[in-house]
Amino acid sequence: MIVRLRPGALLAALLLASAPAGASGDGARNDWSLNEYGGSAADRQITAAGQPGVLLGSSPASLLVMAWRQLHGQAIGSEAAEALAVPCCGATIDALAGAVTAWIDARRAIPGAAWTEDRIWTERPGPDHTSQPNCMADAFRTATQTLADRAQTYGAGTDSVRFWLQAQDAVFTNCATLARLPPLPDAAPDWLRADYRYQSAARLFYLADYPAAADAFTAIAQDTASPWHEIAAYVRVRALLRQGLETKLPADFDRARQAAEAIPATATLHTGAARLGGMAQLRADPAAAAARLGAALGAETITAQAASDLNDLQFLDRPPPRDDVGPNLLRPEMLDWIDTFKTGAAAPPDTPDTPDTPDTPDTPEYGQIARQSVETRRGVARAHAVERHAATHDIAWYLAVLALSQPGEAAEAEMPGPDAPAYLTALYHRLRLGAATADPAATRLLLDTVLARTDLTGTTRNLFLAERMQVAANLDEFARTAMRALICPAGATCRSSAWGYSTAGDGLFDGADETATTGLGDDARYLIDRMALTNRMALGRNLALPAPIRLDLALTNFARAVLLRDTAAVDALCAQLPSLLPVMAAEFRNIPRARPGPDRTFAEYLVFAKIPGLRTDLLDYIRPTGPVPDFQGRWPNWVVLERPDPANIPPAPVLYDNAHYQVVDVPAGTDLGDGHVRIPDVVCKGLCGAGGFVPRPAAFLSDTATRATVERRLLPPPGKFEDPTTYSGNRRAAFPAPLDATLPRVPVPAGATLVWESLLGYAAGHPHDPRVPEALHWIIHVGHYGQGNNHSGKRAFQLLQSRYAASPWAKVNPLFFD
Repeated sequence: MIVRLRPGALLAALLLASAPAGASGDGARNDWSLNEYGGSAADRQITAAGQPGVLLGSSPASLLVMAWRQLHGQAIGSEAAEALAVPCCGATIDALAGAVTAWIDARRAIPGAAWTEDRIWTERPGPDHTSQPNCMADAFRTATQTLADRAQTYGAGTDSVRFWLQAQDAVFTNCATLARLPPLPDAAPDWLRADYRYQSAARLFYLADYPAAADAFTAIAQDTASPWHEIAAYVRVRALLRQGLETKLPADFDRARQAAEAIPATATLHTGAARLGGMAQLRADPAAAAARLGAALGAETITAQAASDLNDLQFLDRPPPRDDVGPNLLRPEMLDWIDTFKTGAAAPPDTPDTPDTPDTPDTPEYGQIARQSVETRRGVARAHAVERHAATHDIAWYLAVLALSQPGEAAEAEMPGPDAPAYLTALYHRLRLGAATADPAATRLLLDTVLARTDLTGTTRNLFLAERMQVAANLDEFARTAMRALICPAGATCRSSAWGYSTAGDGLFDGADETATTGLGDDARYLIDRMALTNRMALGRNLALPAPIRLDLALTNFARAVLLRDTAAVDALCAQLPSLLPVMAAEFRNIPRARPGPDRTFAEYLVFAKIPGLRTDLLDYIRPTGPVPDFQGRWPNWVVLERPDPANIPPAPVLYDNAHYQVVDVPAGTDLGDGHVRIPDVVCKGLCGAGGFVPRPAAFLSDTATRATVERRLLPPPGKFEDPTTYSGNRRAAFPAPLDATLPRVPVPAGATLVWESLLGYAAGHPHDPRVPEALHWIIHVGHYGQGNNHSGKRAFQLLQSRYAASPWAKVNPLFFD
């Protein structure tokens, strides 16, 4: 209904003109197993009670204010906690869209009020194809309520009510373009005259004629007989403040502040007016505003007004560069800590340090420049945190040092006690940084004690489960710690949507989106994809995992077993899969029954043809759901290698790290130059801080590590061996290369078997096999929706139509796309 509108409510347009770069991007992105916005209602209650859990550098600054207070022994009431858990202005795009929809529905109910549009443009066009929020949700709510009141009091079908509606339509037209109000009838009743006067003032406001609007609202405010005199006094302040934001003149800001102070404390809109007056003071006298706001946020008790106070405080000038002399006195240390703690947390990199260097997919340096900038930022911020901790011995600065550190960088300090608010954050990062050298048994004991606590938020529990999984003593422990609870499952009361996020994110869950409660952690997928087939198969039979996850493991194990030509493993999986994927039970049961040789191979490869999302790795696998024709995914050009390919390596950690700005696939530890080594954060995905965290296989897997490497050499990444005669689309490869670049085609090694060619060859030589027409049907689909080989889709179509024209499979394939 409403397009191109960023979040904001009554004050959003006022904030827009002075917002620092990136202000609307506070926070990062919602993830199903971790939540930087406070999590569920139960999670938020734990936090408000004094246990912040593992602090996330990607959390909005308002939540980090709560953390700062808790780290310094200051309480957070539930009212303040809820106020700080949403954007300062309270409303979102959805809220505005809902208000507009309600208004349109209400006006359509008025007899004779024709309305053909299904949207209202709420933004004022700006220069260079930009736009600014102009009409907010509250305006539409007020209009909807006023229309209901007038219709009930004076009659929905009266001329006066229809005129009022016509005038209000003209007011809202001025949100985006110029429109005049219809002339007021001479015989208009007094109520309509008063409303029309307010509508005229509102039109001036939306047209950005703020001086005239302020004068009009002043006159209405002085008319105590007008039903609009109280709100007019408030909107007058808004008009004066918008005028100041346009002119930047201290005198205009001072007029807005004085107008706000003139509204008595008994007035309904006194709090809102005081808020606007504070913004005016912020511009006219930032030192006084800093003192007032800093005192409010540092007070012994904090109120719901804290969210607004914090937002104002952040509009003060940013501190100077770290190497300059002295801090910016207008910003309290709390905000300096927040800025530092948030550095690099799931955020796009700054402008590259060397912008003149080419950085395009056709240059060897592609992606390296921006990534160096990320590391430069991290290093500078960490040095500042180290300096501040040395000067203050403040535990908050020690947590910043930890969050910004990479393994191998010293971050020693006295560990806080288990009951301290800083304990869980410090423990998570110390375990992260010491994972390579820590004793697994001692780590297991420590983590089991932590996981037994009842005051862990869902995010904190999932992070410690990830660390516990890496020291699992056996596959049973691995299975129990690999599954993570969804923080915000369907129907949960979470604050993520208030920040613009409403989806659970990518993952492999225990059910459909509307029923899922747990999922397989990305770090678990990372480690499982590096296991030997024997370990994977044993894990896939572990009943601690939900049946859908066991299906995912069984199918990827099946693909591996076929490519590895492991007949015994294929047979074992074919005994397991019929109950996990009943819709294809017959196909799996037929494989062990088939005669060894071409007949069995055909049965195996037919499964590949019917499941487009089948893969050898969980990374890019797509679970088949519903009937077979509804299975999702894109078929690769499957290749069965005759001998190992030494170039095949597991998918690099960056592919599992969902910070989307990381576009280059490089192995962990790649030297990016200037002494910086990029370590992706597969565990926390950049949400905890700038420090990396790549999972380490548990010690019990060491006996099969060599076998896993040998197997990997026989598992080509999907699409690596492309057909030189067909279009090469963008693909994601498991070896270093740009993710969004078209890679050079790699010829198929000698002796390798092309699955689609094998199916076609069998079909041509076995005309009486009843499975052949269906196999040709699927090969046609592969050519259309996947990666065929040598026009395999066309050849399958020709064979199907020439030999099996009367079959139902020929009738559903009148065309081919290859």
